[in-house]
Amino acid sequence: MVKFGSPLSGEPALVRGLSEIYRCCQIDNLYNELLLIVDSDKSEVEQKFLRPLGGIISVARAPSLQVIEDEMRRRFSGDAMRAGLTLATRMRLVRHNELSSKAAQRTASVNRAIFIIESASTLHDSKADGKSPTGSATMKAWVAWKQMSPIWAGIIAAANYDLSGDALLEAVRAEGGVAKVIGMGKWFFRAATEQRSQHSAHAVLDPATTVRINVDVTEIEPPLPPLSPTEVRAMKAYRA
Repeated sequence: MVKFGSPLSGEPALVRGLSEIYRCCQIDNLYNELLLIVDSDKSEVEQKFLRPLGGIISVARAPSLQVIEDEMRRRFSGDAMRAGLTLATRMRLVRHNELSSKAAQRTASVNRAIFIIESASTLHDSKADGKSPTGSATMKAWVAWKQMSPIWAGIIAAANYDLSGDALLEAVRAEGGVAKVIGMGKWFFRAATEQRSQHSAHAVLDPATTVRINVDVTEIEPPLPPLSPTEVRAMKAYRA
């Protein structure tokens, strides 16, 4: 079951994003169930899957797997992915502080995470001049898609932070991939709704408006790799 607060109900883009995630879950469940009955009577397959979905005509009209995968790759390069990367980078900053001396620590803010992304990663939108990324493309993506960021952060973490469309798609498509993504998304949701943001009494994400998928999947702590030397330099260069 997908839960979200009422502010999301009027956001078509967010609703479409929810539909995509829900469809991925259903495809994964459908695939597993098909494996269980693939050797059973053909009529059972027809009654259980083909007829409820519109029969052979629906199959004939359905887009090819290649078309579906190409569309998923395109979505994986969009703003929702940027928002997920922002949340994942912010959590990596928290882990950096936990493992570093006090002198090496910096405030783990969303702004600093965005500055690191745009200065040190493949998403080049601003110069490493230390300024706050208020008008940057990644900041705009965060504002628009932060309610969906935990699940997208889960996809990125499941792909071991490989941001290529093929790697992100494979993270979802792999055996048990959807469960892994949802489990990591649950961890990001809990962490982001419990931790306080910089100079604020509020959590990084509002639990009342942030999307969470309530299914029987165990929470999984995602990998949070250390900051690279380039990312550390960007972290230190940022001025709040």
